[in-house]
Amino acid sequence: MDSPALDNTVPNRTFLNNVHSFGYDNGGNFIAYNGSGIGSCANGTVAAGCLANGYPRVFGFNSGGSLYEYNYGTDFRPAGSNNNNGGDGGILNDRGTLQPALKRYVANLLGHFDVSDAFKPFIEAKFVRVESFNQGTPTFAQGGEQGTVADEDADGNPFTRAAVGGFSRQTIGIPISFDNPYLQPGDAATIRSLLPAGAQFFRLNRNNNDFRDTRRIRPP
Repeated sequence: MDSPALDNTVPNRTFLNNVHSFGYDNGGNFIAYNGSGIGSCANGTVAAGCLANGYPRVFGFNSGGSLYEYNYGTDFRPAGSNNNNGGDGGILNDRGTLQPALKRYVANLLGHFDVSDAFKPFIEAKFVRVESFNQGTPTFAQGGEQGTVADEDADGNPFTRAAVGGFSRQTIGIPISFDNPYLQPGDAATIRSLLPAGAQFFRLNRNNNDFRDTRRIRPP
């Protein structure tokens, strides 16, 4: 969309396809941040965990469970977006419905019997059933403390503590211990090298496409 005021051929906005998110992946990913900010190399992030543009490296897990580093495509993080164009990462166009599937069943029953002019019993009945199918955005797990965290004691004095591996709400990434039997030893060593010494777990950021199974029953 061109700006008439500028009278040039440079568009103010450009529609893009093939946009992917660094923040989660259907197979899960690991972002090499330290602390609690998934989009920052600040707060003591290990140097090896940062790209030249100052943002954390991102690693996914393929269908065989092996770790691989993302293709970053055009990285939009320096512009304030946690997405990329043409790289790896989660997308949402593998879910969702433009128009829900609908099936309607309607039946009407009308009847009467004239016993006399003063007595004409009748019946009116109606049956309606609607079946619909729709896919929406799945739940996801993203972010949370990993590595070490800058904190303050009760007196306001700053100190650094080990991250807490809690998983208390839906939007916090899943803590994966380095001794997890499904984590390949070489992959565990790679992730350890990108976190501060002493880290015992990392956060798995995941789009839960395969977990969603919602059923609703509404009373008449």
